[in-house]
Amino acid sequence: QLKGWGSLKKMRLARKNRFEIKYLISFQQKQEIVDTLMRFAELDKNSPEHGYNVFSIYYDTHNFRFYREKIEGLEKRVKFRIRSYKKSKDDDPNGLFLEIKAKDNFTIIKDRCFLPHDICSRLISDNIDVESLSDFADHYVVKKFIYYHKRWHIKPVAAIQYKRLPLMLKHYHNFRITFDHSIKCMDTGMLNVDFSNAEYCLPSRLVVLEVKFNDKMPLWLMNYIKHHNLTQRRVSKYA
Repeated sequence: QLKGWGSLKKMRLARKNRFEIKYLISFQQKQEIVDTLMRFAELDKNSPEHGYNVFSIYYDTHNFRFYREKIEGLEKRVKFRIRSYKKSKDDDPNGLFLEIKAKDNFTIIKDRCFLPHDICSRLISDNIDVESLSDFADHYVVKKFIYYHKRWHIKPVAAIQYKRLPLMLKHYHNFRITFDHSIKCMDTGMLNVDFSNAEYCLPSRLVVLEVKFNDKMPLWLMNYIKHHNLTQRRVSKYA
């Protein structure tokens, strides 16, 4: 069991349970599903009309512990990443966030902390000066990051970029459905990465459909998923 999982559990108990369920679909299915869902959903208010680009740098240990835990199917696992969002691939990042994501089977515990660009650059270069994080030292994510860095010497190992279309269901609190495609990865820990020659993590014809919700999924959506024979998949962009 992961060291520090107890505190993650307490964090989960202080919030509503959050679930993430993923499906692999084709581009054709994506368009059909989006057209149907738009009767009950709307584009995320923070998203441009055609979605946005997500850029992430993932951390791991020297022997890729987090990666192996995913491959081996451990129900309880954790990962750290630096994430940014861009309206287009060539835009400057719309903020940089240090994130922790812990998983207990299908229950998700996620938190983030906004960090200035220069501090993120230091974290990525592994030039971590704890004093430079003093303004954020009380934040849970920063505390956990420092702990894992000292204990397991985690470092940036992979950069991943993809296009995301995010929808929010109307009349359901915090019910989010995302469509991720053109998922590319590189064996690097740099902030400014050219993905033009990067490899696809998944075949380019596939889309990751992800349903994210608190507590329960509406019965009509469950029936819709069943009717279209969508099969739940354990998909991770870093794995």
